[in-house]
Amino acid sequence: MEKLIEEEVAGRTPEEVEELNIDNCKSAQISGLTDKFINLQTLSMANCELASLKGFPSLPNLRKLDLSDNRISEGLDVLTECPELEYIGLSGNPIKTVSCLEPLKKLKKLQNLEVFNCDVALDDNYREKIYEVLDNVLYVDGMDREGHTAPDEFDNDDDEEGASDEEDDEEDSEEDGVPGDEEGSEDDEGSDDDDDEPRGTKRKHEDEENADDNA
Repeated sequence: MEKLIEEEVAGRTPEEVEELNIDNCKSAQISGLTDKFINLQTLSMANCELASLKGFPSLPNLRKLDLSDNRISEGLDVLTECPELEYIGLSGNPIKTVSCLEPLKKLKKLQNLEVFNCDVALDDNYREKIYEVLDNVLYVDGMDREGHTAPDEFDNDDDEEGASDEEDDEEDSEEDGVPGDEEGSEDDEGSDDDDDEPRGTKRKHEDEENADDNA
């Protein structure tokens, strides 16, 4: 795990890292992840064969944590050292009872919790039981207390959509502005030529008529 973290950090200092993905890193315990990652906001450690969270550091700005498909069954109390957590993914872990999730009630900002494919989710009323224990949580496995689907509050496509909108605006500006100016310029030039020629011809005719009258 430590080696993969070094590769992902890629020469940056831990303080500069805001997102870290070490999925599929086979390690029974946490190593290389320290409390120096003070600005880390998103951490994904899925399918790492973690048996416990012993050694999980205090990460004051962590908002999203994915621990799915590991071998974690307890010890979630260490996550209370990450007070900004809004989303925790625990799907595919051998979590058997709701009581194992109780430490998470200390996370006052926790909104989304996923426990798909955990033993605790085999109970038909598991969501209701989790809500009773974790009263701050808004969504469990994508559903709220009334059975409504949760919005994806952690979708990162907003920035991409914003960039696309800016590109579209630039294209529209080019289509609406530049060709219009060119056409306007051509029209102006054409109108000057057209206006000058008739005026010149009219003056010529008037001079000829005046000459005939004088004669």
